[in-house]
Amino acid sequence: LWAKMGDVSHVRRIAVAATGRQAVDAGLAVATDGGNAVDAALATAFVALATEPGMVSLGGGAYVSVWPVGGDPVVVDGNVEMPGRGADPACFGQGVREVRTDYGGGVTMMAGHGSVATPGIVPSFAVAAERYAALPWARLVEPAAAAARAYPMGAAASRYLAFVADTLFADDAEARALVTGDGGAVLRGGEERDNHDLGDTLDRLANEGPSLFSTGDVGRALAMSMARHDGLVTAEDLAWLDRRREPTAGGRRPDAGGDVGRARAAPWRQRGLDLGRRDRDPARRAVLPHSRARLLARPRGRRHRPPRAGRRARPDRAPWLVVDGER
Repeated sequence: LWAKMGDVSHVRRIAVAATGRQAVDAGLAVATDGGNAVDAALATAFVALATEPGMVSLGGGAYVSVWPVGGDPVVVDGNVEMPGRGADPACFGQGVREVRTDYGGGVTMMAGHGSVATPGIVPSFAVAAERYAALPWARLVEPAAAAARAYPMGAAASRYLAFVADTLFADDAEARALVTGDGGAVLRGGEERDNHDLGDTLDRLANEGPSLFSTGDVGRALAMSMARHDGLVTAEDLAWLDRRREPTAGGRRPDAGGDVGRARAAPWRQRGLDLGRRDRDPARRAVLPHSRARLLARPRGRRHRPPRAGRRARPDRAPWLVVDGER
């Protein structure tokens, strides 16, 4: 992609990787319009969030890592947060049900309104767009609105939903209809789907801005639904998340588990494993995987080796990756 800055011509090279063709195309399109790597990453991510039901959604969390040209790497913390500001203490522990599935060899999880954390994706994307993107917010969201109205079911999402559509989504007829075919049939990879309501919501997000999901209509609707069904997310939680989060310098994301994660990691530290301090001693490495359900620690003295060619890749674990280089 050729661009011009003052009297100096240069080439900007942007690579976009995603699990779906629409997401890749969205990232490349905003780059063609003059966007940088952050623009491409956000546009790509928005489309993935709109077209991979059951896998990712706008109600989740994220970390946005940015390494500006000529600057230090930073991370915008968009992880989910413990809700309950202003809630009745009697509500805690309510509104949940146990779900068992054969996915991954057998997984038991808690579902329901009471299991929902305060989402951080939209606020963190807003910070990244405001600080580091080149294009207007609406240009980054619009491709997702269009994609939500017609998209092929991804292969990874299809496999996952085959395990959980009749369990995790069983109690919500509207949600179950989005993740199953006619008569509740399992959706096949490549099968055409649509979510026009989400498309309309994304149109509003593009036009009204990120506050729609915190203090706006969507945020208010979420808080009301939580109150009716024993959930914990309150209007105070959403308003708090709407405050601008300062990017963390140094490129390290915050502790994935917060206070709970640090408490769980204490026994490992006592055994000579320093979780989360990978930058200080390469021989004492720890890995916090994308799944927060488990901690994978590497013992002292064992060095991490990158995957060799031919090992099975897991693209569903990293739905977007964008690299921006200039010369």
